[in-house]
Amino acid sequence: MKLFGLGGFIFLIFICSFVAVLFPAFFPNWVFLRLIFVGLSAFFLVIGMFHGMKSIQRKLKRLTVKFLFVILGFACLWYVSPQALAGVLDLGSYYKKEYVTVSGRPDYVGSMSVRKIREQTIEINGLELINTRKIDLDDRYKKMEIRMLPRSKYVISIKILE
Repeated sequence: MKLFGLGGFIFLIFICSFVAVLFPAFFPNWVFLRLIFVGLSAFFLVIGMFHGMKSIQRKLKRLTVKFLFVILGFACLWYVSPQALAGVLDLGSYYKKEYVTVSGRPDYVGSMSVRKIREQTIEINGLELINTRKIDLDDRYKKMEIRMLPRSKYVISIKILE
């Protein structure tokens, strides 16, 4: 008797991704979500390229669906894989607590939406950083000291200096 089959593995990934969505400010969860998207993108790309899709009777419709799967898979891989790769390379720095410190006034602080993944962009000293922590409106343009990871530019902590 198998403990885990393919269905159990998919269920486990689904549960882990649900938990990761609940805690986006935790860096390993942020990386895990990007890796899930890379896996789904690769899945769509492989399905589009190699699946016969014989259940679709009309040849033009079958080719259109295959083409859309390939385009969707390639586009998602192109968009998400640089973030995922940088995140995986930063896992060592995260666990060793080897952070880079940047200080100054932000040139730009994006808004953090409630509906989408809670993430905002902070631009400081010419660097575009990824922030998942809430910054008060009054503190957005004060001088800050930001600790971040070197490759992914993921913000670990923000300290308001003024």
